[in-house]
Amino acid sequence: MLSKQELHEIIAREALSDNSLFNASIIDLSNYEVIYANETKKESMADIEAKHCWESIHAQEDKCMWCKVSLLKQNNLNTNQVIYESFNEVANKWYQVQDKIIKSKNGKELLVSFSIDITMQKEAQSQLIETHVKLSQQTKALQNAQAKLRNQANRDPMTNMYNRRYFNDISKKIVALSKRNSEPLSVMMID
Repeated sequence: MLSKQELHEIIAREALSDNSLFNASIIDLSNYEVIYANETKKESMADIEAKHCWESIHAQEDKCMWCKVSLLKQNNLNTNQVIYESFNEVANKWYQVQDKIIKSKNGKELLVSFSIDITMQKEAQSQLIETHVKLSQQTKALQNAQAKLRNQANRDPMTNMYNRRYFNDISKKIVALSKRNSEPLSVMMID
């Protein structure tokens, strides 16, 4: 177990504060017990008195499947921290989480975790995606309507044959193509 003095030193060194806007906690990785949680973190916890972090923070029966401790312990990481987003079902909020492992003076591994509520950002992103999907559908419908109108404008309604407007439009393109390629062009009209 850590002494109170060492815990206070870690809290000061890691800039943890009881009145911070960030959720902050320290977890002893030898037994996954929450040894410190600031007041902001306690407000989002399921059971402050529970033994393990997965019980006290997330109301889980076993280790969280999104736990980043094993990732942080890998030797091939270039950094000693990981940043990710997580949904806390207890608080019904999204958080951006920054976890890192530090060692205490007696060699214990501790997980220091900071998180901040990003629920409003996630809701705004969701609304933006919904709006983008609706806009994309409306754009596709508009393009289809324009193609249909263009086709109606270029065809005779009775015979469904191309009309004079279509002939004028297409002939300009064909003449320009003939000139560009220096090829002869012939036109034949039958009435």
